[in-house]
Amino acid sequence: MKKKMRIMFAVLFLAVSVAACMTAEVKADMGPKPSTVIDFENMDGEKYYVTLLSEQRASGPHIAYEGDGDIPDGTYGKEIWRAFNDYEDSDGFYFLQYYGEIAGDGRFTWGYYPPDRFKILLYFPESCRYAVSDEIYKRYAFDSYYTVDGSRIDFGSGTVKLTEVGGMGQKSYDYRSELFSLAARIVITVALELGIAMLFGFRKKYWLKAILFTNLVTQIALNCGLNAAAYFGGPGEAMLAYIVLEIGVIIAEYEVYLNVGKRAFAKNAKEGEKAAAVRGNGLISAYAVAANLASFFAGLGLAKIMPGIF
Repeated sequence: MKKKMRIMFAVLFLAVSVAACMTAEVKADMGPKPSTVIDFENMDGEKYYVTLLSEQRASGPHIAYEGDGDIPDGTYGKEIWRAFNDYEDSDGFYFLQYYGEIAGDGRFTWGYYPPDRFKILLYFPESCRYAVSDEIYKRYAFDSYYTVDGSRIDFGSGTVKLTEVGGMGQKSYDYRSELFSLAARIVITVALELGIAMLFGFRKKYWLKAILFTNLVTQIALNCGLNAAAYFGGPGEAMLAYIVLEIGVIIAEYEVYLNVGKRAFAKNAKEGEKAAAVRGNGLISAYAVAANLASFFAGLGLAKIMPGIF
């Protein structure tokens, strides 16, 4: 590999590494975002509110109320916010002021910086009752899914303790949603990189076909590798894997595009063939780096807009 290419890949590695270090300071805000999803089944139709109590006082932008200043209005009004904030957990877990409203069966998703260790807390405003898990749960995958079976909830007096099996905390990984998210990430990434290819002048049919099929292969490998690292190792391992895999993708794509471009650039050079080929190689390397950096940083922005997908 030419010295120029080594420099470009070093710049790419540095850029991705710096982004990783910066985002690690705020709980690894890069790439696809971890989430915790709670599905509720067999609920009786009463409106209720859901939150996750955190072992830590903060998780990303979500923090426990310090008791200073005016009481926040809350997403669903001061009454609901106060009910969660006034709840005293037996294990000392914190309410981080993030919660959702559900009527009957439904889903609660904490898709941006969910707490790593948590308890599930429900509040029923009509009866002023709480239901809280008596187990402490830890996110078991990059996207962790749980199911609450309402038919197993025993509404006695006071705070209801919920059992793990069939009550709170039954793991229920949503492979269908994960496959949909994977497909969506691949489609968006490929569309972006094809658009950048057009800007670089790669408009011929053979170029677009090569970029399309190469990206399909590399993006499937990247996302599957990232999800596997996150599922088995957690966000920290996923971050490291993301950097390593992204560099591998750049190298693989460069090699493929280089082989495709050798004939094209040489064919257009009647004189000074070597000089034309050098210019072509530089353009290919610039595209490979620019396209993947663009998709990387676009993923960071889209993760905040569509946390369930990115």
